[in-house]
Amino acid sequence: MINTIEFQIPLLTNSNDNLFCVCLSSITPMLLSCKVVPKDRPQALVNLTANAFTDKTRKARTVASLPDHSADGPQAPRLKRMRNYTANISFLFADRPFLDRIDAAEKCGFTHVECHFPYQFPIEVLKARLANAGVSLTGLNTVPGDIKAGEWGVAALPGREAEFRRDFDQALSYAAALGASVIHVMAGVISGNRGQALKTYISNLRMAARLAAPKGITLLLEPLNTRDMPHYLVSRSDDIVSIVKDIDEPNVKLLFDVYHIQIMEGDLIKRLEKHRDSIGHVQIAAVPSRAEPDEGEVNFSAIFRALDAIDYRGLIGLEYKPRGRTEDGLSWMKKSCSGTRFT
Repeated sequence: MINTIEFQIPLLTNSNDNLFCVCLSSITPMLLSCKVVPKDRPQALVNLTANAFTDKTRKARTVASLPDHSADGPQAPRLKRMRNYTANISFLFADRPFLDRIDAAEKCGFTHVECHFPYQFPIEVLKARLANAGVSLTGLNTVPGDIKAGEWGVAALPGREAEFRRDFDQALSYAAALGASVIHVMAGVISGNRGQALKTYISNLRMAARLAAPKGITLLLEPLNTRDMPHYLVSRSDDIVSIVKDIDEPNVKLLFDVYHIQIMEGDLIKRLEKHRDSIGHVQIAAVPSRAEPDEGEVNFSAIFRALDAIDYRGLIGLEYKPRGRTEDGLSWMKKSCSGTRFT
C-alpha cells in the first residue's frame, strides 16, 4: 500500500473559460489536496497528494476555476471542495442496454457508477465490463421482491426473514466482489402492523450490518416519498436516523436523497446540518420532475454549499431521469457546480 505520493503535472489552460484543467490516467487516487500556482508562472503546475492507490486503472479529471489576476496581481486561488459524482446507470443512459451504460458513463468522464439491481448479470461479466472501462461500481440495492405484486424490498416484512437473508447475501457477494462500498437495503411496502415491521427491519439490519462490517461495506437506509411509493415503511429522514440509532451499528447510515426528502420534509439545509453525522450517501434530482438538477424548486448551488459546510466528503449519486439523452443534459454540472470537480 502506498500511503502518500506527491506529483506535479503541467496544466492546460482554456482562455475562454479561465479554467485550468488536468487529466490523469492510469491512477486511482483519493485526492486530499490540490495546490495550483498562479497562471503567470512560466509553466503552471499542480501538486496533488493522494492517500490511496488501487491495482485498477482508472481516469480522474479535475477542473479548477481560477480567479482573474489582471486587476489585483497574482494571487493563490482558493479552490472549492472536489465533488465525487457517481452516475446512477439504472436511470442515466437508459437508451442503451445496461452493460453498455458503463462505457457510456466513462465516455462522459465518470469514473464512478452506481445502480439498483445488477443481478441478472454474473459477477465476472460485470467485473470485466467495469475493468475494461476503467470505472468503479460504488453501490447497489438489495432486490425489490415481487414488483408486480407491489413489493419494494422485504427487509421489514415479518415472516420473510429467511428470504431477506438470502437476498442480502446475494447483494453482499456482489458488492464485495465488485468493490462497491455501500448497499441500499430496501425496507418494503407495509400493509400490516407497522410496529412489528419496524422490529423486523431493525433485527434484519443489525444482522446484516454485522455481516457487512468485516468487508468494509456500509448499509444505507433511504426514506422514500409517499407520492411515488405509498405505504413504504419509512418516508422521513428523521425516522431513518432514529432507526439508525436503534440499530447502533457504525456501518448503518442515512441515504440523504434530496428528491425524496424535499417532497416529504423540505428544510433541506437544516436537515443536512441536523443529520450530518448519520449521512452515508447523498443522491440528487430535480423536484418535482426528478430530471436533471437544474430546474424545479431546489437550489442545488445552495445544497452543494451546505454539503461543503458540513464537511461532507462522500459520493453524490446522480439518480435522476434525464429529460432526453443523458449526454445532452450534463451541462447542468457547469451551471450548478462551479469550482473544482472530481468525477
